[in-house]
Amino acid sequence: MGICCCGVNHVSEKKIEELLSVCKRIEELLFLSLYQDRNKIIESTLGVFGTSSRRVDVYLALDGKKTATEIASELDMKRPNVSIEIGILFNSGLIEQVEDKQGSPYRRRMCFELIGIPSIIKTQFTTPKSKS
Repeated sequence: MGICCCGVNHVSEKKIEELLSVCKRIEELLFLSLYQDRNKIIESTLGVFGTSSRRVDVYLALDGKKTATEIASELDMKRPNVSIEIGILFNSGLIEQVEDKQGSPYRRRMCFELIGIPSIIKTQFTTPKSKS
C-alpha cells in the first residue's frame, strides 16, 4: 500500500482481504454478544412498543432507508404522527438516522436485525396495517 506516481493511494488485494476478515470477526463477536443477552434485549424492546400499534407499524415499515414522509405515505398516516413515533423509536435506540443528501432517512439498527427483533415484533403484535 502506498501512493503511486499518479498520487493515488492504492490498497492491495491482500490488505482488502485482511480488512474483510477482521470485519467478519467483529460481526461474529457482536452477534455472539447480542445473542447472550437476547432475552433481556427482547423484553426491553417489547416494552418500547407497549400498546402502540402505530409505533409497531412505523417500525416495521422501516425495511430500508426511509424518511418520515415516505413512511407516512406508505402507511396512509399523517406525517406528524409518524414523526412522533420515529422520535420515540430513535430515542430508545431501535432506529438510527442515516446520512443522506435527500431528507433525513431512518433505518432499523442492525444489532436488532441480527437477533430477529422485526420477526418477533410481527408475531407479538397484530395491527390493522400489519394484516394487509
